[in-house]
Amino acid sequence: MLLHFLKSGEINLLTKGIKRLKLKAKNKNIDINLLDSEILKDLIKFGSRKISLGKLRSLRHIADNLKKEGVTVAIYYESSIILRLGSEANPSFLGDAIEIRNLSKLLRLFLM
Repeated sequence: MLLHFLKSGEINLLTKGIKRLKLKAKNKNIDINLLDSEILKDLIKFGSRKISLGKLRSLRHIADNLKKEGVTVAIYYESSIILRLGSEANPSFLGDAIEIRNLSKLLRLFLM
C-alpha cells in the first residue's frame, strides 16, 4: 500500500501551470487540499460522473483500510475539511471510518 511509503512530506500538483492540489503527510495524517474545483471534476470524469453504490462501497473499503492502518485522510476545500476518512473519522451513515464534515461544500463540488 502507498501509505507504507508515504511517511512525511508535501506534494503539489500543477496542471497547465496552475496549482490544483496540495498533499501533505505527517505522522499517519494525510491532508489533501483541493485548491481548484477543476481537479475534482477531472477525477469525477475519470471515474464517471455517476455516484454508484459500488463506488460508495469502494470508498467505505478504502476508509476501513485506512482505519485498520491507523491512518487518517482529511480532504479540504476552501480552507475547511469537507471529508475525513480513516482512524480519526467520526462514524456517519456512510460507515465507521467516513465522516462528512461539510455536506454543503461536498455537494457543491459534486454538482459544479
